[in-house]
Amino acid sequence: MLKTLNSFDITKPNIKPFYTTSNTEGYIYHDEENFYKLYRTNKLYLLERKELKTNMLDGYSLDNVVLPKGKIKLNKKFRGIYTDYVKDSYPLYDFKCVNNKANDFFMILDQASNTLKKIHEAQIVVSDLSFDNIIFDKNKNHYFIDFDSCSLNNVPGDKVPYITNRFVLSRCASYEIDYNYDRISFYLSLLYFIFNKEVHELSIKEYDEVSEKIKTLKNIRKLFIKLKETELKIPEVPYINDYIEKETHIFTR
Repeated sequence: MLKTLNSFDITKPNIKPFYTTSNTEGYIYHDEENFYKLYRTNKLYLLERKELKTNMLDGYSLDNVVLPKGKIKLNKKFRGIYTDYVKDSYPLYDFKCVNNKANDFFMILDQASNTLKKIHEAQIVVSDLSFDNIIFDKNKNHYFIDFDSCSLNNVPGDKVPYITNRFVLSRCASYEIDYNYDRISFYLSLLYFIFNKEVHELSIKEYDEVSEKIKTLKNIRKLFIKLKETELKIPEVPYINDYIEKETHIFTR
């Protein structure tokens, strides 16, 4: 059952900011027990939708998924959520900063793709799926976070990843925020992590050069071409599990 915090003081010495590489819809903090997310928006309809989804997620339990365990109310108004804190964790986008072994990264990626399948089996669309919202700890465990933007039970998602949104707009493509949209976001996040470029900026020659070192990229080359040539409609893509291999490559930081 969800709990409620009726005050939250960011000036306390044990409260620290949690940084991500993308713009976030809220300010994220943590202590040794919880993550705290305070929303930037004051728009009532957005806050009401966030609170509705927080209520709907109550009772769900998924391995490797950090779901809201309580609400933050300020002046009796819903202003945010809090979840369990994952100690010594980093966004997956920051993996190269703490570990340069490609095999460890793709092992986490394989497990995360399996978790995404289970999320979809629970009839939840992550919606805001990026490597900022998949974190990992020092034991190489992964966790999906930031589920307050998800889509479930006909309540639509209210945030999509910047990279996926740019991809869709650049293709003038029709789409739905559905399970396939999540899988597309997963692939686009992977390509951005490896190349630090979006699909339309990435040449086939550059892709092929790097794929000589990273076998998983070679396995998904056809998918890269499909994404690069997409116009008017988002293609159906599979989960990435079947394409991941053991890697010997060392990332440069």
